[in-house]
Amino acid sequence: SSFLKSEEGRSNTSQARGLRKKVLSLLDAGDFVELDTVGAITVVDEMTDVSNTEEFDEDLEQLALSVLSKVPSKLSSSLSGSAARGIASSATTAVENLLSASKALTPAAVSSSSLSSQSSAGMAAVLSNLSSLLVSNAVPGENAQEVGGANLRISSRVLSSASITGSALSTTGGVSVLFPDLEGNGITSDVMLGIISLKGSSLFPRPNSTSKTGGLTIIEVKDAESRKKIPITNTSRPFIFEIPVGQNGTSPSLASTATSRPLIDEPEEVPECLFWDPSKKIWLNDGLKLSNTSSASVVVCESSHLTAFTSGMRFRLRVNTIGEEDATTHKSLDPTQNAMSALVLCLLSVMLILYPIA
Repeated sequence: SSFLKSEEGRSNTSQARGLRKKVLSLLDAGDFVELDTVGAITVVDEMTDVSNTEEFDEDLEQLALSVLSKVPSKLSSSLSGSAARGIASSATTAVENLLSASKALTPAAVSSSSLSSQSSAGMAAVLSNLSSLLVSNAVPGENAQEVGGANLRISSRVLSSASITGSALSTTGGVSVLFPDLEGNGITSDVMLGIISLKGSSLFPRPNSTSKTGGLTIIEVKDAESRKKIPITNTSRPFIFEIPVGQNGTSPSLASTATSRPLIDEPEEVPECLFWDPSKKIWLNDGLKLSNTSSASVVVCESSHLTAFTSGMRFRLRVNTIGEEDATTHKSLDPTQNAMSALVLCLLSVMLILYPIA
């Protein structure tokens, strides 16, 4: 680590990259045990902390993901909740470093913040494991646990099946979810609810239809004992969740109603709710409904299913639209609302009667 950060290490990118791979390869091949997990995470953190993007490539990315994916399997079921949360917190920091380094692997023309398809699946699995690790040995009804930094937040909690309806979960990054009744999905045991929120980076390409995105939000429902995801196929009411607009740093505001506009305006930005279809590898809006845009910084969406979500801002042309000021102007000309307009109308009527048009 000292060599990689030295002037000699930074000036020899090929040697530095090879050293990073060698260290992670040895760690990945080794059978480290529970006591070594924090050390293993620290090594991943150091080996992916690159100042020169040329020192990082897809092989290094895959090795780092492989090591991180093995961490949960090395932990015993008797590990205390506080110890598990400490490990999850350290791993989350390593993941943030990895996501930051991985930006260099994606051409800017595709997306400034997405991983390769293989890495996306691997990273999603690592994040899901960390979400489960966060509530190891948690008792149903306990307060939610949350870890993460500025760009990645993970929040989880355990509830009994009877207390899911109307329960809420949120992150300090501004994402919140209101869970509906899930009894129709055959849930009878305790469940784990989780939110994974990435700000400023995404596991998937940025939607083509949008100029700005709300980062990425993954909502999960798992069996609390097996930690396996529960497929949600039947809900009497939708999931309702809030996603901040423009989490990628652009911080756009939702389109406000203009007071006076011509017949054809400049393009406006309107919010939309999107989800990632892993089979088609595209963003879609099926089963999603934009619920509320009253806030200038939050998009409220309703969904009948769970997956990876984002918010977006797409361009739309307004044609023949009337603003509030326009409506007020037209109202002032209404003879039923304005005495002067009524008088003018009467005078015109009298003139037409006395002096008919030939």
